[in-house]
Amino acid sequence: MNLPPPLQEEILLDHLSTFTHIVNMKTVTVSARLEAEEADLLATMARLEGCDRSSLIKAVLRRGMREIRMERACTAFRKEEVTLSRAAELAGVGPWDFLALADREKLNLHYDVDELEADLETLNQV
Repeated sequence: MNLPPPLQEEILLDHLSTFTHIVNMKTVTVSARLEAEEADLLATMARLEGCDRSSLIKAVLRRGMREIRMERACTAFRKEEVTLSRAAELAGVGPWDFLALADREKLNLHYDVDELEADLETLNQV
């Protein structure tokens, strides 16, 4: 019952990030109520991954937040509510990275000349 390698890497990077930024790190405590089975699973997974529950929770939460941001950005882009640049911003990635996900996310590019010019201007500013 090991976590997939990307999550293991996130936990390691989280630890490294914590040590690197400990001086400037501002944290808040957030609590959540879990069912007993979920809490047991969390403890088991943390033990198997060799980390504490807090590190595992942070890694899982960060991964989930990235996925939610991407889903919301893709939905808004599909509905033509946002441009590609804005969708990338909502997803927390660059325009080229968002564009690279188009096939995986089954996104159709609904582009007009004005949007292309706006996106090129944004890219030139980066």
